[in-house]
Amino acid sequence: MNGNKRLVSILAILMLFLALLYTTSAFDLPTLPAEFCGFVRLNGKPAPAGTEIVAKINDEVRGKITIEEGGRYGSLGKFDEKLVVRGDDKDIGRDISFWVNGLKAEQTSKYEPGAFNFLNLTLNAVESFDTGKSEGPYPSISGTHYGTIIPNQNITVNRIYTYPCAGTAGHSEFVKIWNETTNESAVAVWNGSYDGDYHNLSLSPELTLREGVIYSYIIETGSYPQIIHAPYREVIGGNITCSKFVDVNGKVHHDWIPAIMLWRKEQE
Repeated sequence: MNGNKRLVSILAILMLFLALLYTTSAFDLPTLPAEFCGFVRLNGKPAPAGTEIVAKINDEVRGKITIEEGGRYGSLGKFDEKLVVRGDDKDIGRDISFWVNGLKAEQTSKYEPGAFNFLNLTLNAVESFDTGKSEGPYPSISGTHYGTIIPNQNITVNRIYTYPCAGTAGHSEFVKIWNETTNESAVAVWNGSYDGDYHNLSLSPELTLREGVIYSYIIETGSYPQIIHAPYREVIGGNITCSKFVDVNGKVHHDWIPAIMLWRKEQE
């Protein structure tokens, strides 16, 4: 009798084990993540601090990291931060693509669970002047920004994108970029509508920002745009300064740079 009970118990445990095995096999099993670090160069120059690197598998974001030290992401130290890329058993051997502030790098890698990779990333022909997202966008308030832009390459632009704080309608309402010497200028005006892509405004006329030339800007913002809390910042495509920022309450700041991207949209 006891033998029969023992047999029934063993069979029950075996059936439970098989059921669990079947259930587990029906889903993708998580794997150990892959880790990456290395140097990043944009148009032959080190990528500035604040640049965001995103890793994707099958166009899905699987990891991201923000550059803290210009020209490199992550570090070799055992406990140092790295770009951690996560996947499952079906991702093994698939290509990982790397995106630098939204632009695809030339290099790729294969997903290997638990692997550590030292991978240098390069990106050429950057067609934008991009501050990237702010690491600490708050405090934020609308107002008028005054400052300068100095490109480190020739960049033709006809759009300005304003990075909004998460969950807000941060945007630009009026933009003017000009050079005092050449008298070149471009202007963008918000139409007052929150329909469509109101974070992007059209600059008119199209303007070529010349390498090493100083351009002044006035940017009037609404809602809660992202703010880079610094008087000067090296960014993708050059550098940007804050001469002053006058918020809607009339308070003057000297270290509030608007987080923006100047870029060119091909004419349709």
